[in-house]
Amino acid sequence: MSANRSRGFPMMAKTPDGHGSAGGSARTPSTTDETRDEAERRQKIGAILEQGERDIAADNGRDWEDVKRRMRERLAARTQ
Repeated sequence: MSANRSRGFPMMAKTPDGHGSAGGSARTPSTTDETRDEAERRQKIGAILEQGERDIAADNGRDWEDVKRRMRERLAARTQ
């Protein structure tokens, strides 16, 4: 195994003349935007989960029937 592979660097294909890389840059603007969007989405999900944990600790719960009804309403609104 090469030193680069052992450090976790991906193998890069060479151009037909043997110089440089055949692939483009891995950091395109769309990739950066997607990564930023994914990070924001994960942060929002984490905040929701933390709020849920605080609600549970404070014994602020909701009836399961109410939760199911609200979930069905939200799903129905998305499909319209």
